[in-house]
Amino acid sequence: MVIAKLYGGLGNQMFQYAAGLGLAQRLQTPLYVDTIWFDARAHPPESPPTRAYELAAFGIEPGVPLRVRLKARLRKPTYFAETAFGYQSEIELLQGDVILDGYWQSYKYFAGIDGAVRATFGLPPPSSHVGRSLAARVAVGETVAVHMRRGDYVSNEKVARKLGALPSSYYEQAARAVGSRAGPCDFFVFSDDIEWVRGNVELPAARSVTHVEGTDDAVEDLALMARCRHQIVANSSFSWWGAWLATHPEQIVVAPARWFNDPPVDTRDLLPDHWVRV
Repeated sequence: MVIAKLYGGLGNQMFQYAAGLGLAQRLQTPLYVDTIWFDARAHPPESPPTRAYELAAFGIEPGVPLRVRLKARLRKPTYFAETAFGYQSEIELLQGDVILDGYWQSYKYFAGIDGAVRATFGLPPPSSHVGRSLAARVAVGETVAVHMRRGDYVSNEKVARKLGALPSSYYEQAARAVGSRAGPCDFFVFSDDIEWVRGNVELPAARSVTHVEGTDDAVEDLALMARCRHQIVANSSFSWWGAWLATHPEQIVVAPARWFNDPPVDTRDLLPDHWVRV
């Protein structure tokens, strides 16, 4: 069997599960998830988990109760931990029972099983009134989902130093890059700080700009982002999945050429070749 350890936010959990699925399908063995990281009892009282388990939205059951039962069944499992950001080809040599521990942020970990990953992460139709109203609009014409991640990228000194919110100039350049290929577009902006976006970011080539507010949750935002014809992503795994799950044949995706702030990290295994880097 393969056990994927999960932690982080929705985008991270999706990468971890997809990498586990790629390995499990190659080994023709079941995939289970270890969700102990989301249990407050696994953390010191002063450092509770900062995220919640979110893959239940895709029908993937949490594995905390499962973990104890499975542990007894494992016979000398291989513990395979991520040691670098790029794709680790050693994963292709793994056999038997395997525990995966890492972020696994590369499409190469599930290359060849795109259909299975898309089926696993089948996005439900929007459930909120706002989401249902937007669903029809984002699917028609030259529409662009723009994700602007701020939150802890601004407020948390450590995260800001490592990743950091992208500057307004990135989004302006990205909008021009889409517009030069697709013409005037209708932009739909998703952000955890929509008021800041309103006052600080202009989108050239915009026929219209809708600042999305009032949706139910992250999964609904992801579904709306993926319904758009084109995507402009932030340096965020959530953004990445909003673009990767989209399937329009004329899709244009613009992503930041520099994903990390300090130190710079080689992200050649993160971004698919057809994505435009700005």
